[in-house]
Amino acid sequence: MKKIISVLLLCCSVFAYAQTRHSIDSLENVLDKAKGDEKITTLQKLSILYLNESPQKAFEAARKVFYYTSFSTNTTLLSDAYYTIGYLHSKTSSLDSAKIYFNKALQTSETNEQTAKILDNLGTTYRELSKYDSSLVCHEQALKLEQILGDREAISICYKNIGNVHMQMARYEDALEYYKFSLEQRSEETDKKAIASLYNSMSNALVGLNKYGEALSYLTQAVDLQAQIGDKADEAYTLNGIGNFYFRLKVYDKAQEYYTKALDLRLQVGDKNDIAASQFNIATVHRDLGNYREALKYYSQALELRKQTDNKEAQALIYNAIGGTYKNQKAYQKAIDNYQLALESNEKIGSKKNIASSYERLGMIYKDTCLYDKAANYYQKATNEYLAIGDTLNVGRMYNFYGNLNKEKGDMAAAMQCYEKAMQFYKNNLLGKAYTTFNQGKITNSEPHYLRALEYAEQCEEKTLVRDILYALYTLKKQQNNKELSLAYFERYVALKDTIENDKNKERIAELEFESDIKVLEHVNENQLLRLREEELKNSQTHIFIGFLCLILLAILAFSIIIYKQFAQKKNAFNLLSQKQLEVESAYSDVKKVNDVLAHKNSQITDSLTYAKRIQKSILPSETEIAGVFPQHFIYYLPKEIVSGDFYWFSEIDNYVFFAAVDCTGHGVPGACMSMVGNTLLNQIINENKITSPSEILNQLDTEVMKTLRQNEDNDSQEDGMAISLIRYDKSKSEIVFAGAGQKILVHNAKGLQEYATSLYSIGGMHAYKQTKQMKFEETTISVEPNTSIYLYSDGFADQFGGGDKKERYSSQRFKQMIADMQSMDMAEQFMNVSRTFDSWKGSEKQIDDILVVGLKL
Repeated sequence: MKKIISVLLLCCSVFAYAQTRHSIDSLENVLDKAKGDEKITTLQKLSILYLNESPQKAFEAARKVFYYTSFSTNTTLLSDAYYTIGYLHSKTSSLDSAKIYFNKALQTSETNEQTAKILDNLGTTYRELSKYDSSLVCHEQALKLEQILGDREAISICYKNIGNVHMQMARYEDALEYYKFSLEQRSEETDKKAIASLYNSMSNALVGLNKYGEALSYLTQAVDLQAQIGDKADEAYTLNGIGNFYFRLKVYDKAQEYYTKALDLRLQVGDKNDIAASQFNIATVHRDLGNYREALKYYSQALELRKQTDNKEAQALIYNAIGGTYKNQKAYQKAIDNYQLALESNEKIGSKKNIASSYERLGMIYKDTCLYDKAANYYQKATNEYLAIGDTLNVGRMYNFYGNLNKEKGDMAAAMQCYEKAMQFYKNNLLGKAYTTFNQGKITNSEPHYLRALEYAEQCEEKTLVRDILYALYTLKKQQNNKELSLAYFERYVALKDTIENDKNKERIAELEFESDIKVLEHVNENQLLRLREEELKNSQTHIFIGFLCLILLAILAFSIIIYKQFAQKKNAFNLLSQKQLEVESAYSDVKKVNDVLAHKNSQITDSLTYAKRIQKSILPSETEIAGVFPQHFIYYLPKEIVSGDFYWFSEIDNYVFFAAVDCTGHGVPGACMSMVGNTLLNQIINENKITSPSEILNQLDTEVMKTLRQNEDNDSQEDGMAISLIRYDKSKSEIVFAGAGQKILVHNAKGLQEYATSLYSIGGMHAYKQTKQMKFEETTISVEPNTSIYLYSDGFADQFGGGDKKERYSSQRFKQMIADMQSMDMAEQFMNVSRTFDSWKGSEKQIDDILVVGLKL
């Protein structure tokens, strides 16, 4: 499989590489003949192009440029040489070196154009160094120069860069404002690429403001623009951004969907670094879901590509992620090994900040494993690296960590010394001072420390820290029996705690509202076309009625004029009115006929659906059949429409008993059609072809659904299918074999309630992806103990909105709790409990999907 992927990547990247190689070859030919200033400018262009092939080669060319400019009288070329070296350092994460060379370029610059360009890049470097005030000064100076020059494109870039700094500082309103300023400078006709990029940035700011609907709208607009201009690389970047958006909201299936779309596009473009970035994101989704084996697989694929492109910084990032994954599994030695590999990569780059970060990670994991001496050693190394680059903020933070470590060891004197050193390095950083002073207060339990920490925390508006300090002061005053001050601090603590909870609730409500909107969009009514036709008919009737009124008014007006002018014309006026009335009556008669036809059609449709319901019911297994094997069982089956997309299936072959709960795409007529396909294929695969392995049954079912719906044809884009949970009960061995596609089962026995799932993907759809990944469904064997109960279900119950004024989803967690709580009941009582719970939760809300819950007692 790895060989196939490697060949595919190689083929995809050939074209892009060939173009770059062609440009380099052309410039190298020019360089052979060039002399003087032309040789310098050609080398400068080559140094930028070499960066994608070999950073070392790029720096060699840039240093040659600097050497040749020393013999030139053109000072602009010297400024360009400094700028080029600074640019290469910034792209290879040597930010301190980049800053030095950009400043040298600034000192030698003689034109406003060059000065503005240098200032803008210097501002970006300061931002990456977390020196935001300096960054804003540089970008604003660049903006003033560009405004003087009147370059709208450059002005737009400056506004965007200022917005980026505000984003880094979590000033989302300010960032959004500057992004809009940037957008105003762009032409909708010629700047679609830049506009799409701005939409991405605006979306990030809106996410920070919890405006998820607007944020997604901008991302969608960006994708549309990039698709229009055929910019696959940026389109993949935005699709990846949509994946990040859903990932932040923990909507993992959507995040995975968009990460996969981005990966497909990036495979077409062939940029290995971008492909690796998508694989990294897919791995992170698996890690958050607890699928550590899949996560490590994708991290390994991404790492292999990063090694091919010699991207050491990205390699370090992946090693850190792998280390974090092992840490989650409590495999600490493997975590440490990968953190060490990340450190080695950072040492090869030479980035002191990244080296310090690696030391910091190693210190924290040794602290977590109570190896305090090793933790202290790595903390000291991290501190030394931060000191070397003058990063006083991180030095202060490390001394804080050091203090916490000593406190955990029980050495309070050493802890206080570390906190004092942290205060020296924090200088004007109020937040750092607040946390450090609070730490000191927790050791000394002294009011002065707490009050000083409270002052700092209030100045930097760190609400959670203010809350914790107020509680500490309340506790202290309570110990001192100072009831008045104790009560005052407690009241302030409670008020602030409520404010923080309200802020969290508002953010969560915004997330839930957005998730609700997504669910509503996913469950859109399949009869929308019919409703549109009904609306058109109503509009037509309204127009006829308005026409009728207009005709009456015109007739009355004509009649009045005729009366006023001449009595002799009265007869003609009456004749005209009669004629108009006949026309109206005729029109009304036509409308009535149309209504009658529509009513007849509706009646036919309803009759057809009712008959279809009888047909669908006839294919479901009978209660007698099921009761013969499972005397204790219940089936809660509640279609949303007359016919259903959910169905259950039962068969008995020799000692094997098969039972399946199936949720087809959609509900109503489309879902029912899919259910007939699913029922037929299950009969064919199990009853006729005698395939008894649940995993193989699902693999066959997936293949047959794709063939039946022609999803394996290149020009087919429909992704219909079904989610299924299938069990095989072996009566002779008393064991269950389970295979699932997009659905889970619950099993209750003496160990309690357990959840089983085998595959994230459903039956049908994603043909190209499944074929590429050679994806197969798996099965799980479950031993059957006395009084074991098994529950198969679709997602309709958990997705139902209700709960009175809350109007939220019932959720999988509530569903599992309901199953656990009713284990003391027999199956008949459980059926009543499920029914009552659903009706109570739904209340007056509309049922949004078909419902199927099956309980079997073994």
